[in-house]
Amino acid sequence: MVIFIEGATRDQSHNSGALRLGFIDLIKKLSPPRRTPEVKMGADKDSTLRLLENAINCGNNPICLIDLDGIESTKAQLFREKGIALEVQGKVFFMVVEMESWFLSQPEILNRKYRLALDSGYFQTNHKTQLDPKNFILTKVRALGNRLTYNILVDGGDLLKKLDVEKLSDDFPDVARLKQFLNT
Repeated sequence: MVIFIEGATRDQSHNSGALRLGFIDLIKKLSPPRRTPEVKMGADKDSTLRLLENAINCGNNPICLIDLDGIESTKAQLFREKGIALEVQGKVFFMVVEMESWFLSQPEILNRKYRLALDSGYFQTNHKTQLDPKNFILTKVRALGNRLTYNILVDGGDLLKKLDVEKLSDDFPDVARLKQFLNT
């Protein structure tokens, strides 16, 4: 099985090695032993969905993981806008709102990496509705005034490896659905 993952703009896709490794680690934790799917990075959402559809048309059984760029209730709208057929929709899993929302749901990993003091109580209730989590993280890190930075292609991979997948599955229904799919 192959999983296509949205992870960079078209210009950045050749530099997404660290991010891909982070996703491989995360997918291994979600998968049964010795049955980890092959991870292939797509560029943006549209190209990742095209990779999925092309692989399905070739007779393969792929899945994909993309940013929703909205709250949970906007899935149906995205499927309509992108023209995703009903039979393909079950193979699409979402990072709600974006991958960075996963990091905000477990602020202790951000606190350790960036020496932040993010309040875990706030994020336990608001991480799914923070509509621009990437910018939120960048703003908090920049506010420190030090040389630390957040780069999705480098830091994203490192932070993915540190996520607690059980907690992630509890907090995000699509992660739980992905885990169930990978384990059947």
